[in-house]
Amino acid sequence: MKLKLVVSYGKREGVFEVPVGGGDQTFKWLALVAAQRFVMEAPNGRQRRRESRFVVPAQSRLLPCDVFTKDCPFFHPEDRLSQHLQDGDEIMVVLAERLFLDEYRRPKLSKWSFIAFNTCDAKRAEREKLIEEKMLKLESVRLRKEQEKLEIRLERERPHIQKMKEIMREQLYDEKVVEETMIFEWGLIKSSGVLDEMVPDEEEQRTIRAFFIRHYTELSDVYKFYSAVNSGGGTHTLEYIEFSKFLSEADIIDVGNHSNVALKIFIESHVKGE
Repeated sequence: MKLKLVVSYGKREGVFEVPVGGGDQTFKWLALVAAQRFVMEAPNGRQRRRESRFVVPAQSRLLPCDVFTKDCPFFHPEDRLSQHLQDGDEIMVVLAERLFLDEYRRPKLSKWSFIAFNTCDAKRAEREKLIEEKMLKLESVRLRKEQEKLEIRLERERPHIQKMKEIMREQLYDEKVVEETMIFEWGLIKSSGVLDEMVPDEEEQRTIRAFFIRHYTELSDVYKFYSAVNSGGGTHTLEYIEFSKFLSEADIIDVGNHSNVALKIFIESHVKGE
């Protein structure tokens, strides 16, 4: 397997092909090779016109401070190349001066360099925090890319979806009709007094109402399915045996051990329509 390295140091850039065999090496190894190749390619003495377009003293000691591709912003320094890359992939490696100092004259490392080279126990907590931070960013990028792909696919399929909606219009639920039906049936439930008796808290009632409106179609289908279990196919009424089967299969109540509870709910929640 060969990889294409695009190595940058400030405004200078070099491009190299690096054979990596089966890719058993780590990204840390690859980054160090990139730094070494970059320095080795630098001209000695005065640069001639035919020499490399980047200039860095051959004795320089450069440190890799980031490794990424156009699709992935972070590779763990200890991960194997073969875990993430394929033959011919292009990898960007950014280099910096090994002894770049912060305002307190302390050596300052990039986040990737810190993870790669500070492997002692004393730095473990800070290193793990940086790894977690990088992984969260990586996951965020992955989710964004998936969303972008989904939006592109949806945009491409939108005309087909619209056409299918027109073909199946009579078979699909009309959302406005569903909402109006639910509001009407909610009025029946409220006027019966059953809801106020079982759920006296108005905030809980609003939560239940919102849930029923949001899932009315699914709940209606469930009702029709179980109401046809023991009534010869009829779906207008729900008998106690059908109600019990629903509670058991939905794992809401163990009817075998709590049949009195199931019966109490069934009787007290009975609402007659107009």
